[in-house]
Amino acid sequence: MRLLIAEDELDLAEALTVFFQKNHFSVDAVNDGADAYEYASSGEYDAIILDVMMPKMNGIDVLRRLRAEGIKTPVMMLTAKGMKDDRITGFNAGADDYLPKPFEPDELICRVRAMLRRSDNYRPSALEFGDVTLDPSTGLLACSGRSVRQLVSILLDNAVKYASPDSPITLKLERDRKGVVIRSSNGCDNVDAEDTKMLFDRFYRADKARGSGGFGIGLSIARSIAEAHKGSIKAELTDNNTIEFTVHLK
Repeated sequence: MRLLIAEDELDLAEALTVFFQKNHFSVDAVNDGADAYEYASSGEYDAIILDVMMPKMNGIDVLRRLRAEGIKTPVMMLTAKGMKDDRITGFNAGADDYLPKPFEPDELICRVRAMLRRSDNYRPSALEFGDVTLDPSTGLLACSGRSVRQLVSILLDNAVKYASPDSPITLKLERDRKGVVIRSSNGCDNVDAEDTKMLFDRFYRADKARGSGGFGIGLSIARSIAEAHKGSIKAELTDNNTIEFTVHLK
């Protein structure tokens, strides 16, 4: 997500820039109203945080000009002015939300995200964890690291080969406190609970899968890749004959 921060307090602008970048936003920051208008009028931003009291042009005038030109980018007004009349002025000028200073950064980012979800142009931001990137808007999973790409390829290849007919195949990317979690699941009639204990052994293949091709080394390689990333991989069979592979990478 591309975010424009227009704030004339340099320390605050820098702190907000770092904070939002750490939360996977692409950020541009400006420190006066004239630059805020020039940048925002490009229409290239997903959201704008706009201070009211700025040199050269105040935030209210910036916002009025943007709205008059048809720029619909969601705008959060950020100002020391918190009186009711000031808030009404901001909303009447076209603001989508209003947060008076001082504020908590966690509240600000929650409000920005809520504002984005209400936007007609909302696109979930890509999730980036190490070598792995997932774009929720397209479902595209990209792996810049060659070994991680191979691991994901093995999981998908395994699912395509051995999934039950008409069974959905899912691949999820998550993050926990320890790192990246990749989950692959599909319906499977070829494996029982005892097989899951040996699937990662080199050359092991479940009896019912012997006619599906391959040499039984893919999952063994996947385990080696996971362990090289100081992680792990496991397989679990659920009650509805769905097999789920869970990979933890650090």
